[in-house]
Amino acid sequence: MAPVSGRRITEAHGMALMSRLAEFNPALKLPAAFPFQCARRTAEVRPLVEEIVRMPCSVTIGGVLMRDKDLWAFELTNFPMMGRTGDYHVWLTAANGEIVDLTILVSLYAQTGRPLEDATPLAGFPEEMEPFVWRPVLVGDDALDALLESAAGRR
Repeated sequence: MAPVSGRRITEAHGMALMSRLAEFNPALKLPAAFPFQCARRTAEVRPLVEEIVRMPCSVTIGGVLMRDKDLWAFELTNFPMMGRTGDYHVWLTAANGEIVDLTILVSLYAQTGRPLEDATPLAGFPEEMEPFVWRPVLVGDDALDALLESAAGRR
C-alpha cells in the first residue's frame, strides 16, 4: 500500500470515531467490549475507521513493547496457534503510515484496574508514540482470519 502524504489523523477523527461507535454497534459503547479483544474489535471497526480518516487501513499483527518490555510478544513460529494464547496484538496501519490502535490502552487499564472509561484509542506515527513500540510482523486479512480461527479453536 502506497503511503498517503500530507494527511494526519487528528483528535477530531478520534472524537468522531468515539461518537459513532455506539451507532455502528450498540455493544461498542461499553468500554468493557474492548479489553483483550484486539483482533475481533479491530476487524469489526476497521470500516468505520477508514470512513472517518478517509484512507485505507491495513490490519497489522505483531508485538508491542512499552519502555522496552514486551506487552505482547509475537513469535512467527507460533502463528496461528497463538490465537489461543493471546500473546499478540492487532492494530490498524493507515495508508499514511500512522498506527490506529483501538484496544491497547483499554487493555492496559483493565490489567491495572484503572477506569476503562478513561481509555481512548491511540493514533499517530509510530516514532511519535512513546512509550510504546509496535513491532509489525504480519499484515492483511488472511493473517487475521487465521488468528481468529485459531482463537475459536477451528485451526
